[in-house]
Formats: sequence, structure tokens, C-alpha cells
Amino acid sequence: MKKLVMFSMMLALLVVFSSCSKKADLGEVEVNVPSWFANPPSDENHIYGIGMGKSKNMQIAINKAKQEATVDIAKKLEQKVMAMTKKFAQEVGDAEDPQLYQMFEEVSKSVVSQTLNGVQVKEQKIMQNKKTGTFVVYMLMEMPLGKLNKALYYKIQQMEALKTKLEASKSFKELEQEVQKLESQQ
Repeated sequence: MKKLVMFSMMLALLVVFSSCSKKADLGEVEVNVPSWFANPPSDENHIYGIGMGKSKNMQIAINKAKQEATVDIAKKLEQKVMAMTKKFAQEVGDAEDPQLYQMFEEVSKSVVSQTLNGVQVKEQKIMQNKKTGTFVVYMLMEMPLGKLNKALYYKIQQMEALKTKLEASKSFKELEQEVQKLESQQ
């Protein structure tokens, strides 16, 4: 009987120690993404954007990835961000055993409006899950800065032309007013 109790205790200790030595399974899995997606390139002549799209339809997955990558480029050029943060802390109770209650709330909104010229796909990787049939598309897009500079130059020229028209319009109004004054004096 003693041997059975001793054996049971040893077995119980063995189970306890072996369960303690196991690594905790956090459900984490390594995600296999292209290196250019995890670390997008950068150089002086291009702006890069990355995007990922998922769908049962391959073309929809491609379109989603392309849209995300294009928006990523636009965000790098100009982005309007509105943000609001609220933080609240309150301590309740006596001095020896206070309870601290905290609340943190953050809201942000991002708006991008940009005309992009010359954006093209540099790299893409299309994968399909064999079990679900879902397509996952990773995309890297690039926009040459030379085309951006041309577009900016064209925009500046348009603004200058509008400014000239506005000034001419003001001058013409002044001229009309002067002519009306002269005519009314005669």
C-alpha cells in the first residue's frame, strides 16, 4: 500500500513538474509575408505603398490590395488627421486603501484626398488557402517622384493662371467703375 501511495505521489509530482516546464501556448503563429511587405523599400526617386487584400474571388483580392497600396502612397503625400483623446482617473477610498479607477478613450479620423500620377505595381504575391479557397494578395506599388513633380508644377501653373484671371477681372471692374464715373460726370 505504501508503495502504491508513494508511486502515486511521484506520478503526481512528475505531472506537475512536466506541466510547469511546458511553454505556454499563446496561440501565436508566424505569418509568412513577403519581405518587401514587412519592410517596404525606400529611395529618393519613388514613393512606395503596401496593401493586402483578401477574398474568395482573386480579382477582388487584387483590387483590395491595390486600393490599400494606393491609399498608403496618398497618405505619405498629404493626410489630414483629426484626433481626440480623453483620459479620466479617479481615486476613491480612504488613504490607506485607495482604489484607482481609470478610463482612456481615443478616437481618430484620417482623410486623404490626392491625385496620383504614374502609380504602378512593383511587386505582388498571390496566395490561396487550400482549405477555404480564400485568396490573399500582397502588393507593393510605387510612384515615381518625377511624375509627382510634374503634376505639382502643372497644379502651380493652373493656380497662377487663375490668380492672373482674378486680378484681370478686378482690374476690369475698376476700369468699368472709372468709365461709369466719367460718364456720369458728363
